[in-house]
Amino acid sequence: MTPIESLTEYRLLTPQEVRTFSGPWKYGSFMKTLLVENQRHLPFRRRGGQAMKRHVTSLEELADEFDVVCNCSGLGAGVLAGDRDVLPVRGQIFQVRAPWIKEFIFTDQDAYIIPGLEHVTLGGTRQFANSKLAVDEFDSRAIWEKCNRLVPSLKDAKVVREWVGLRPYRHIARVEREVITSKRGKPTHVVHNYGHGSYGVMGAPGTAMHAVRLVQEALEADVKARL
Repeated sequence: MTPIESLTEYRLLTPQEVRTFSGPWKYGSFMKTLLVENQRHLPFRRRGGQAMKRHVTSLEELADEFDVVCNCSGLGAGVLAGDRDVLPVRGQIFQVRAPWIKEFIFTDQDAYIIPGLEHVTLGGTRQFANSKLAVDEFDSRAIWEKCNRLVPSLKDAKVVREWVGLRPYRHIARVEREVITSKRGKPTHVVHNYGHGSYGVMGAPGTAMHAVRLVQEALEADVKARL
């Protein structure tokens, strides 16, 4: 997908448009782009992929079974890859029914309003090294007040649910290849692809294509080693 296809319009807001939003805003921008619904984003099984559920405590456990292992374990990479740079970033949101909301809004105060296919997402929080999964009433109040200041009509929205998730943050996303050895001495290539934080959907196309190239390199290296 070319940049033109994913960003069909971009311009600065006029001073009059900026004043329509409550807050200390001095400037803003308007754009038209794609919306990705995460639950529908990965057609893994439709493409012939097979899902296996099992508990793994180290990547070495997989070395005897597979020639290449792709490590996309998110926060789990802290244990599986022994990566101390992986941190949880706590995010809390509302999902509401507000079909009149047609445009998304992001601000530099971690306030955002994102219309989706079935609901509108109101957020949010960005709390580093916080693993608390319970909904926090003070965060709820702050999110609701921030979003209602931006779009007062949200006061009439029906709350569907509140939700908390943990973003797998790393100061630099790790996309690289290494070779590990099983307890039996079998070498296996591992392609790491994790640490995207809250930018997983935006960064996924680029890092996924790079990870695929690394897998191809690993397979080619195995073929040459066997000749």
